[in-house]
Amino acid sequence: FQMAKLSPQDGEATYRFGTSVAIHETTVVIGAQNSETASRSGAAYIFDHVDGTWQQTAKLAPNDLNARDGFGQSVSIDGAHIAVGSPAERSRDHSGSVYTFSLLNGRWQQTAKLTVADGEPGDALGYSVAIDGLTVLAGAIDDDTEGHRGAGSASIFEMESEPVCLGNGACLCVEGVGGALC
Repeated sequence: FQMAKLSPQDGEATYRFGTSVAIHETTVVIGAQNSETASRSGAAYIFDHVDGTWQQTAKLAPNDLNARDGFGQSVSIDGAHIAVGSPAERSRDHSGSVYTFSLLNGRWQQTAKLTVADGEPGDALGYSVAIDGLTVLAGAIDDDTEGHRGAGSASIFEMESEPVCLGNGACLCVEGVGGALC
C-alpha cells in the first residue's frame, strides 16, 4: 500500500520532480532536473520521515547553478552525504559535474564540485551517480573513450576527509582527489 505521495513545496508544471530518487533510512532525496521553471536549472529536494509523516526539510542547489544545467538528473545518499548529478553543467563546456552535500551542523551544505580533467562538451558527467561514504561513482554516458564516440565512462572520486566545521557554522576546505571540499 502507498504510504505517502511526496511533492515539492514550490512545485510547478514541468519541474520533472521525481527524475531521480534515493533513500537512506528516514531520509529521501528527489531530483527535479527542470526545477525553477524559467531557467530549468534543477534542484534536489530532501524529505525526512518525522513523527510519522514525510516533510520537506531542504532544497539543494549548487552555488554556481546555471540555466539548463540538469542538476538533479541523478541523486544518491549515504548517511550524511548526498551526491547530485548535473550532466549539462556549463562551467566546463557542458561536460557535466557532480556536487556533493553533507549534513553539517544540522544543515545540508555543498562540500564539493567534482569534474574530470579530460571533460569535453557533451560528456554528461553526472548522468548517474552513487555515493558510499566519501567515495563517489559518476557516469558520463556520452564520453568518447578509447576512440569510440559516445562509448561512455564512469569515474570514481575519493575525497580525503570529512569537512571540518567550526562552531560558527563555517567549514574548512580540504583538497580531495577530483574535487575541492567546500
